[in-house]
Amino acid sequence: MGHEAGDKVLVRVAEVLRDSIRSSDFAARIGGDEYSILLAEGQAEDDASALVERIQAKLAEPLIYDGRQCRIGASFGIAHVDDLATTGEVAREI
Repeated sequence: MGHEAGDKVLVRVAEVLRDSIRSSDFAARIGGDEYSILLAEGQAEDDASALVERIQAKLAEPLIYDGRQCRIGASFGIAHVDDLATTGEVAREI
């Protein structure tokens, strides 16, 4: 479908991420089709799981490009730490 279609998908993903996270959270495109979302302090694993479900539901809504219905999806992994400041210290001990 070409670069224009890919650009439209990137815009759609950006809109979904912007509309799904709070202003205290951070989302970034790492490259290609990889993204990271950092949730602000005080969020639990259940909060991350709920966010993933909301993002997946929004991305599953059809995207119309050039008169065609396109569907996109996403896979997620969740990592959680209680104190990000000590994460490096813990990793060095392992």
